Amino acid sequence: MKRITVLGLLVALLLAGCDSSAVPQDPTRYPTWPHAGIRILQQYPYELTQGSALAGRWLSTAPGGQTVFAEATLPNFVIALPVNDRHQSVLLDLGDGTSVDNLAYGETNQVYFTGMVEAPSAQGSAVLTRAILEVDRYNYTMLSITPLPRDKAVRGFVTARGGRAYLYLVSGAGEGSILGLSLYNGLVLGNRRIGLVPAAMGRKGMAVDRDGRYLYCLTGGEAGVSDFTPVTDEPTEPHLAVVGVDSLAVVHRVALPGDYEPQAVYYHEIRERVYVVAGSRKGARIYEIDAAFFYIRNVVDLPSAVSDLALTELYGFAPAANGIYVIDLATLAYSARPGLPFTQTGEMSVTPDAVTGLIQFFSSYQGGGPGVAVVDLATGQLREVWN
Repeated sequence: MKRITVLGLLVALLLAGCDSSAVPQDPTRYPTWPHAGIRILQQYPYELTQGSALAGRWLSTAPGGQTVFAEATLPNFVIALPVNDRHQSVLLDLGDGTSVDNLAYGETNQVYFTGMVEAPSAQGSAVLTRAILEVDRYNYTMLSITPLPRDKAVRGFVTARGGRAYLYLVSGAGEGSILGLSLYNGLVLGNRRIGLVPAAMGRKGMAVDRDGRYLYCLTGGEAGVSDFTPVTDEPTEPHLAVVGVDSLAVVHRVALPGDYEPQAVYYHEIRERVYVVAGSRKGARIYEIDAAFFYIRNVVDLPSAVSDLALTELYGFAPAANGIYVIDLATLAYSARPGLPFTQTGEMSVTPDAVTGLIQFFSSYQGGGPGVAVVDLATGQLREVWN
């Protein structure tokens, strides 16, 4: 009798092992994502050694200020650069045909990349799939994959408490929507159309406040101007939409003057202010908006266009051709220093101690290819150039 019982138990275990539903699913596997995991390379491939390896579209400093993530010249590579020793950089290979268009950081040690897989098509290229890739910031292993709509670009990506993520998605027709997701299980928390997006807006079109109550989204502008009147209930003039995170409903709109095109929005946790960078042929304009009462408190006009705004506790740093505008956030007075020999700049990050600035540049008066400039913000000296 015992022999029959043991034999029956073994057969039951064997059948359970053959049942695919009983096998735990690997969270790093997604059916339409062709790559599982991330290859970590210590040696740069030949293609990245023949010119600048840092000619990508974005750059971001991780919390703590010790590591900078940057898109490489080849879009399927992300470079993790220690601020104090760039020779210890790590190259993350996401797989052939992939690229990362945005990123955000988790509450502990995660970094979230919004990645996509592209393939050649008759029109140039087609996006096969898009997903959020959760990666450990210290050992660079992939922790999970959350699928996203493949036909919409990510023009804003923020995380909030409780493992929530909010993405500002933009369709090919220039219409924006906000998608709320749980980073724990990929559950959709909400999806709400927000209106037409500014044509000049990059990947920083949305910000979140420190309590995770409101999202601040740029809408309207040049995207609303066409040969045909857009069929929409939302205003087409440039404005900042304040969205409640629970309902994803617009609770307030802050109108922005139409002669400047909004580019990016930032939230300052200490001052509880929202800063909007806008540009025109006349130069750049920065709006300071009260995050509690939703009105424009101050405006600062800069004589030339800026490519980004990096905020510290007391100052804002706006890179432009020939140098950096340093803005006193208390008075909004600015000074044009330090001077730099660059004609075209990109994104900028500042270490938490406000001592070191890292600036993307794509051309220089002194020649040489694109790269990242390391600047001492206290003295205005150019320390070194990474390329």
